[in-house]
Amino acid sequence: MLDNIYREIVNIMDRKEQAVLLTVIETEGSVPNKVGAKMLLMGNGKTSGTIGGGTPEAVALKKAEKIFQSRKAETVTLNLEPASPDSIGSACGGKLTIYMEPVNMTEKIVIFGCGHVCMEVYKLAKMLNYEVTVVDDRQDFANKERFPLADRILCMDFVESVKEITFDSHTCVILVTKGHKWDHVVLRAILQKDEQPAYTGMIGSRTKVKTLFEQLISEGISQDKLKKVYSPIGLDTGGDSPAEISISIFAEILKVKYGRTGLSLRDKE
Repeated sequence: MLDNIYREIVNIMDRKEQAVLLTVIETEGSVPNKVGAKMLLMGNGKTSGTIGGGTPEAVALKKAEKIFQSRKAETVTLNLEPASPDSIGSACGGKLTIYMEPVNMTEKIVIFGCGHVCMEVYKLAKMLNYEVTVVDDRQDFANKERFPLADRILCMDFVESVKEITFDSHTCVILVTKGHKWDHVVLRAILQKDEQPAYTGMIGSRTKVKTLFEQLISEGISQDKLKKVYSPIGLDTGGDSPAEISISIFAEILKVKYGRTGLSLRDKE
């Protein structure tokens, strides 16, 4: 049974899917399974393995669903004593402690445009263990030779690629395409989706951004959505080389991720 669980974890990682692994780490009294029992909860709701079935397993799986959002491991103790005030309603008796941990839940970054800035952002993202997708409609730019460590390379029409990508609260998006026209259509396509990224940044001068935003408003994109777009992209760190720009971009991503000020630590009270 455990061999099947481990094989399924490998398959999940190969398919770039996500799951939660539940492991019984402590038992007390009469419980439905022993220490070491494992099961997987997949993102689509399917499961593999068991930690004993019945009410305890159902309650544990309900709690495990929250891991897909928090992406943090958690230990829960289920009281199976029928007469106990905090009983989960099982008639087994005893207590069951379960460790729930995320599987393959790295944060994601999607970079539209595979030019010089993209190359540097991609390098930083892999250093920080992000799952990286790069997108461009030019075969000479979007390929495995240029991005050997990219998790996904999409060489296709920019707008069509947006339909292929799932955005969520653990995804960062960077727009550094080959020109205003493509930044415009990609940003519009992203903002029209129901699920929005945690961070969306677009390169460009203030003049370009102002003009593009006005055009998007005229096309029905709301001011509220545009206020969440970081553009011009990055923090004011200085430097104009692709590598320096990428540091500025990632500094802003981390600022947003951790809810910090971006101030020098020396100046922070």
